[in-house]
Amino acid sequence: PTRRDWLNDATRTCRHALAPRGAAELALRIAEETDRRVAALPPEKVWPNDKTSFLNAFRSGHRREHLDEIEHVLDRAR
Repeated sequence: PTRRDWLNDATRTCRHALAPRGAAELALRIAEETDRRVAALPPEKVWPNDKTSFLNAFRSGHRREHLDEIEHVLDRAR
């Protein structure tokens, strides 16, 4: 899948309106729900098995980037 910077750009104002702790908790809840939904999909419907799919069943690298960002913000808030 290609980068989806447009999504991050489109949600920036909303994301920056949240307190860091609330944003982190929301991000984790959304990530857990997303994992459950993607895990329930047939493997042939997600990338890399379906090269046209925007759904990546192997999101751990991208997730790690966001978790690192969350940890950085929370460390600054302490």
